[in-house]
Amino acid sequence: MSGAEAIGLISGVIAIIDATIKIYSAVSDVSGLPEAFRDTSTRLPLVRETLQSALQNLEMSDPEDSLYQAIKPVLDGCEQKASRLEELFRTVIPSASASRMERYLRAVRTLGKGSLVESLMQGMLRDVQLLAHNRVMKLATDEQLGELARAEDEVSAIPPSLPPQCLRSISNYGPGIQNVNTGGGTQNNNNGSGQQFIGGTFHGPMNF
Repeated sequence: MSGAEAIGLISGVIAIIDATIKIYSAVSDVSGLPEAFRDTSTRLPLVRETLQSALQNLEMSDPEDSLYQAIKPVLDGCEQKASRLEELFRTVIPSASASRMERYLRAVRTLGKGSLVESLMQGMLRDVQLLAHNRVMKLATDEQLGELARAEDEVSAIPPSLPPQCLRSISNYGPGIQNVNTGGGTQNNNNGSGQQFIGGTFHGPMNF
């Protein structure tokens, strides 16, 4: 990764964060949203501020190529999380209705593991802390580093935006038949072409 590529990547993440903040700010009614959405919207400016410091540092200095190679995985990960977060905000927030939670659940299942709002926010805070701690970048004072660490701890204490049982799903990716019984009753399956007779005792003639 070159300096220009790093600058472009950081600028892109900042733009995604700005878009996410605007989505939340444009909505007056946030009813039906998990606490994690509100909390995340207040912490995104801290992430943006740290990334802006990184951007200014790279624009004003000429670090060695080894720095770019070191921060590339961090920046790539931060961009992925920011993109997922923006997609969640864009999908779930704009239309105020009781279906917000339903849309959120569907979006999280589509995006995959680790896509809860609070998980993405916590991951982004970790990413920018890695940047801030880099001895070459010199992005933050001890006080600012402490603020980032406290923010991560506070996000980790947010109640889950979706209960674990909501994320469990039953999937069949093969070509065969899937018989599922998650309740406590009896399940009778007939996966063949013949007739199925269910009962304890039969009285009278049976004609096949």
